Amino acid sequence: MNEVFISYSRRNKTFVEKLYRAFKEVQRDVWVDWEDIPPNADWRKEIYRGIEAAESFVFVLSPDSVASVVCGEEIDYAIAYNKRLIPIVCEEVSYDEVHPELAKLNWIFFREIDRFESAFEKLIETIDTDLDYVRDHTRLLKRAIEWDEKNRDASFTLRGNDLKTADRWLAQSESKQPEPTPLHAQYILASDLQQRQRQSFTLMGVAIGLVATAILALFAVKERGTAIQERNRAREQSVRALTALSEARQLTDDGLEALQYAVQAAGHLHRDRTFPDDLVEATTAILRETVYNVQERNRLDGHKDQVNRIAFSPDGELIASASNDNTVRIWKENGEVLHILPHDDNVRRVTFSPDGQTVASASKDETVKIWRVEDGTLLETLEHGSLVRAVALSADGEWVVTGDDDGKVRLWKSSGELLTTFSAHRSEINDIAFSPVNLTFATTSHDQQVKLWDAIEILDRKGENNAPEPRQEFTGHRDKVWDVDFSNDGTSIATASSDNTARIWNLDGTPRTPLEAHTNWVRSVSFSPDGKALVTGSDDNTVKLWSPSGILLKTFIGHDASVRSVDFAPDGKSIASASDDSTIRLRSIEGAVVEILQGHRSGVKGVRFSPDNLIASVSTDNTLKIWTPDGAQLLRSVEYESGMRNVNFTADGELAITAGYDNVLQLWDLEEMLASDDAEPIRRFVGHTSTVKSLSIAPDSQRMVSAGADGTMRLWQISDGTLLRTFEGIHKPEVTDVSFSPDGSYIVSAGGDGFVKVWSREGELLQEFAAHEEWINTIYFSPDGQFLATAGGDNTIRLWRWNEGQFDPAPVAILEGHTDWVWDVTVSQNSDIVASAGKDNTVRLWDTEGNLLKTLAAHKNWVRAVSFSPDGEKLASASADKTIVLWDVDSLEKLQQSSQDIGLDRLLQLGCKSLKDYLATNPTLTESEKTICEEIEPL
Repeated sequence: MNEVFISYSRRNKTFVEKLYRAFKEVQRDVWVDWEDIPPNADWRKEIYRGIEAAESFVFVLSPDSVASVVCGEEIDYAIAYNKRLIPIVCEEVSYDEVHPELAKLNWIFFREIDRFESAFEKLIETIDTDLDYVRDHTRLLKRAIEWDEKNRDASFTLRGNDLKTADRWLAQSESKQPEPTPLHAQYILASDLQQRQRQSFTLMGVAIGLVATAILALFAVKERGTAIQERNRAREQSVRALTALSEARQLTDDGLEALQYAVQAAGHLHRDRTFPDDLVEATTAILRETVYNVQERNRLDGHKDQVNRIAFSPDGELIASASNDNTVRIWKENGEVLHILPHDDNVRRVTFSPDGQTVASASKDETVKIWRVEDGTLLETLEHGSLVRAVALSADGEWVVTGDDDGKVRLWKSSGELLTTFSAHRSEINDIAFSPVNLTFATTSHDQQVKLWDAIEILDRKGENNAPEPRQEFTGHRDKVWDVDFSNDGTSIATASSDNTARIWNLDGTPRTPLEAHTNWVRSVSFSPDGKALVTGSDDNTVKLWSPSGILLKTFIGHDASVRSVDFAPDGKSIASASDDSTIRLRSIEGAVVEILQGHRSGVKGVRFSPDNLIASVSTDNTLKIWTPDGAQLLRSVEYESGMRNVNFTADGELAITAGYDNVLQLWDLEEMLASDDAEPIRRFVGHTSTVKSLSIAPDSQRMVSAGADGTMRLWQISDGTLLRTFEGIHKPEVTDVSFSPDGSYIVSAGGDGFVKVWSREGELLQEFAAHEEWINTIYFSPDGQFLATAGGDNTIRLWRWNEGQFDPAPVAILEGHTDWVWDVTVSQNSDIVASAGKDNTVRLWDTEGNLLKTLAAHKNWVRAVSFSPDGEKLASASADKTIVLWDVDSLEKLQQSSQDIGLDRLLQLGCKSLKDYLATNPTLTESEKTICEEIEPL
């Protein structure tokens, strides 16, 4: 890579030789063509390579160079790659004769009447302006050209820290010269997307398309306009580039960068209110999405090598980390480093005492050190004579257990007194964990074994000839076992292994649940404080959140290397992960899964809460199941031979009605059903000649309307099963859904023809309109009766306002984001949040303006149904993966409040609040990045 390329006319060679010597005297690398030969293909290629590799393009202005065709070609090539252009004058020329891109720049004069030394000093100063930025421009351009010449082979893309540096460079380019080229942007975006694919995640085509279209369009070749047009184009390009970078970083789960870029983009709009409306709307949408969806809260950077272990303090205010850089660091959650505690070699483990007053660290330097947290004072050094891999402190703080590289366990008093040593494993010990309720502890080893020991029994046998025996051995892992953790109630342990699994065990050695989804060694596992979730970290660079029943709830990517350690915060609302990439990431998991309801043997088609919050689910396994409100217990499973696809309750909660594949609706007495294994329907409603698709019960529970694949809608008297009215041929090819209005005064139907029709209870057609271009799957009234939500095969949800006895002809909002059919839609009790279920395996939460608030991803197959609980505390989703997921929606109120009348300025405040700690303490950020929120009034 050269610092300078000199373009000149051969008639000015004497001047250029002098200039060249001056560059060499100050030790600058210069590319200059001295050969006076006719242009040919090889020569031109060499010239172009010189331009590509140069940081600055110096053009020697003279009448001869201005008239030269070859010099003009060199200028055009430099402009095409947005090289920094520096025009210098050795002979007088007319501005009108000079290339427009050179004419508009400041010239440096090297005429005979000018002092050469002063002009050269100014030239060097110009070359050195924003030198790091320009060097990155050149470095990235060379790599992008190579990638392009290799047919954009993915193996030539950027990755890891190199990619993050490139993203930051592109973000900073908004105020720098020279601008990035289209190839720069394409290369960096391709690298972002390729990194996501390398992390074993399938990118949604629509998501890729949105980001790619945005960022590639930014840097398309544009005609030059007036100075004002140029300025406006540049500032709009900057905003669009930043929003595109934000979207790309969301795809790679680099949440803080995604939020940072969104805030930077919105900051432009905050300072200048003259941007186009469409750009303001798009930027606000991206900012809203990052503010409400980014889960990364902070990133702790500072270790110089891989981080082997992290641990939260008991009060959750501090984090301890152990690293191969031979240090332990004590951090505040905001990223501030309190202490750096030294060892003489790699530090393998670190743990807090139960009272949080001390930490113990185990090191390859053959010691365990105990430190006082308050001031970092070294209190005790426990000498071992071999590499120490593990250390644990008892719940009462009186005992220390350590594990060596030779398979030995040592039991100590916390004062440093060695009590006993014994051989516990045939190979090195990887981890030790004390029970939180007694003096038993578990050990793991390279020998694939997990063992449970009793400290009291070990001491009682001290001095006997026979070595201590483990209380229990846990056999099942097929490779090295790296980590072990106790549940907070002390009844279970979880282990992590090189066989790519984590496992949960009862203390009697019975295996409970394998956690199987990682594609490489599982290095770490941790129980949540309430025992309702676990988190794992792996050499596949991912962190995974699980239910205790083994359901994968969430996968977090973002680390650039193996994840060595994970831990839950004591409040259970966040997790920390440590990696070989030398970083620690803190993520919020609020709003996560409450419970996974398992028991159906086939896909779950419908789910509904009863008025008293019982959960009913129906499945293609031909069963109706009733669950407790918290989902923890299955109360009853009733089999119906022909299968059921829908369920609903009367307003008093005493009766349930199901729709069957046998063309019949069934009425059930809920109390009788819960009391008997052999419950039968108390009434059947017969009349449909094909599958019953849907049913709706009137608010007074006197009538019911049903929709059929036979193209009919039928109105029934619930009390005696009388068919009151049949609406035939109202939709083609079938009626897909029906609903009473909340006040029961009219009925709405929807069909495969994309139409919605409104009917009086007497059967009069009041209104009809085309709601979707394709099949409508579901309709749902807001509880306040103000709007109807429709979900369709066009991947959208549409909201229709009820106004003076009919629906407005145009939707008030179109909710776009699902990448496949939307199967179901529901509305919260306060009519402010819309939840949708998609064929893309996601549940999505929206406000009534159409803004996406949250995407919930836990299901492994289509999500067929969603339902809010009457008390507003939970959302249930039912899936073809045979499960029902209960989501904690306490945060929905926050989402709803934040979405109402929240404009760009308020979102900026929220975004800056989320970034506050990261911007203040992260040492990898530039000074300009740290100040992006300076002009934003804090909350």
